[in-house]
Amino acid sequence: MAIEAGLDVPLYTVTGWDNATYPPREVIPVFGGYPDEFWSASREELPPDPEGVYQFHVAPNGAPAGILQGSTDKPNNEVKLSHYPKFTAELGGGMQVAYHRRPLIGEDDIAPMPLVQLGSGVNLLGYYMFQGGINPQGKLTTLQESQATDYPNDLPVKSYDFQAPLREFGQMNGSFRKIKLIHQFVADFGRYLAPMTAVAPDIVPSSAKDTTTPRLVARTQGDHGFLFFNNYVRNSPLPEHKGVQVVLKLPSETIKVPREPYNIPSQSSFFWPVNLDLGGASLKYATSQPLAKIDDGRQAYYFFVATEGIPPQFVFAAHTIKSVDAKSGRVSRQVGRVFVDGLNPSTNVAITVLTRTDKTLHIMLLSENQAENSCKISVKGRDFMLMTSADVFINGESVHLRSRDANAFSFSIFPEAQIAATASLRRSGPDGIFARYSSSVEPKQIAVHIEKVRDADPSPAVKMGKALGWRGGAAALAPDDHDFEKAAVWRLKLPQNALDGVSDVFLDIHYFGDVARLYAGAQLLDDNFFNGSRWEVGLKRFAPQALTEGMELKVLPLRKGAPIFIPKRSRPEFGATPELADVKAIKVSPEYEITFTSAPAGPAH
Repeated sequence: MAIEAGLDVPLYTVTGWDNATYPPREVIPVFGGYPDEFWSASREELPPDPEGVYQFHVAPNGAPAGILQGSTDKPNNEVKLSHYPKFTAELGGGMQVAYHRRPLIGEDDIAPMPLVQLGSGVNLLGYYMFQGGINPQGKLTTLQESQATDYPNDLPVKSYDFQAPLREFGQMNGSFRKIKLIHQFVADFGRYLAPMTAVAPDIVPSSAKDTTTPRLVARTQGDHGFLFFNNYVRNSPLPEHKGVQVVLKLPSETIKVPREPYNIPSQSSFFWPVNLDLGGASLKYATSQPLAKIDDGRQAYYFFVATEGIPPQFVFAAHTIKSVDAKSGRVSRQVGRVFVDGLNPSTNVAITVLTRTDKTLHIMLLSENQAENSCKISVKGRDFMLMTSADVFINGESVHLRSRDANAFSFSIFPEAQIAATASLRRSGPDGIFARYSSSVEPKQIAVHIEKVRDADPSPAVKMGKALGWRGGAAALAPDDHDFEKAAVWRLKLPQNALDGVSDVFLDIHYFGDVARLYAGAQLLDDNFFNGSRWEVGLKRFAPQALTEGMELKVLPLRKGAPIFIPKRSRPEFGATPELADVKAIKVSPEYEITFTSAPAGPAH
């Protein structure tokens, strides 16, 4: 991939934060940030994360503007940031759950971070983790991080789910659909953004705790740019900012965006284009976020996302277009500009523009939900926009849709395609510019036999590890294998044919306790530290052993007042009970799959 991109020499990177020392102009320093810190000894919610503030005015490690500390470039160990491209290697795709600290990451908590990094000048987005996994069995050890192996906190023996965009067993997390909007923008419009530099407004937040100053930045090159807004902070909702209007001073003009001040909704994050070239038409600005484009040379479709609470407005330079048509909107003209307002998101064309070169442009305006359910795919050299509530995977020329809802396999595709299906598919009519297809999947009922074998013995007091100053104190130690001899135990048995005709089968385990483990015989399959979320285990990975031998679920009690962090909204009600080890429900969820291939049905229409 590097050679294809033109990198024909070795590329060396090094973690650039925490005053790391690195050879000047020999390596690329890379940065990152996380929504929480499982390694912290704190038993409270952490303060607002600095990753929610644009970092154009300070270096990512807090050094003075434009300076990185710790390099050996100069006698005073300072090197200018401008010497380096801006890369991230560890944007938190989620956060691992440790025994001592068990954060709960919501589906909205991730996307604002890469958006803020792009606005701050980053041109390479790297995540940790993007897909969770499971620790393999080592020859001599379990391979997990623990205080016994000099890591700050104890992690699960097997699970490294990380609450990532793609989870431990391949499940698409809600955060995946939201950051996908950013990735698709980078894929189709990144060449415009890459050469642009970050420009700070004249008033910036004083710190991550500043909730009164709007968080915004511009990236510009010449008269072109993008405006980035972030009004989202995890666990600390920011207020609505009323009457916001940006005055952007460009080399050839000063432009006000939008024409009239807008209110920025609480807990929103988005970006807008300024003077974006759309196939010959100059889009002066739009108050909707660009997503993707499909262009066959003769005409082009540009997809935008409407931010909830922000009125969509598109403004074109009049001298670059012949005509504008917006059937469901209002078109007005003023001082060399054409304004289009009053638009509502839909699957129909919102605006049609004819350029001076007689190229036809269609503007599509999708709702946030429609955009999150959309996926631009390429099959046999042709681009398509696919819209479905199912999870989408592409393997060569095959399109795979997966869902645990047997009724979720309807999809819409643009442009019209010839669908070759391996499951029952039928064209069910138009959906705006899309062609809609429906599929029938026969639901499968899978029974699980659950038998409680024993109650848990009273749990001992939680042991504490050694204090580490940088971590903020001592952290609780996780139970060991010996402790599970006293756990509450349930036996689970599923039919041996449970996986027949489905993609996977998930156990959805709703329990209250401290630590849960799932075994097949003496083999530990997976484990979980309780943090209030339901524990999902995909059984395909453990077949046929888990189905032929059956499984045992062991749960250790959670002590009331245990010295660990669990979010307040996730803590169970103990009442007069000093500890809890209980299974509320175990649901068996088959994951269904259909596969099809598509080819163009003719010219895009």
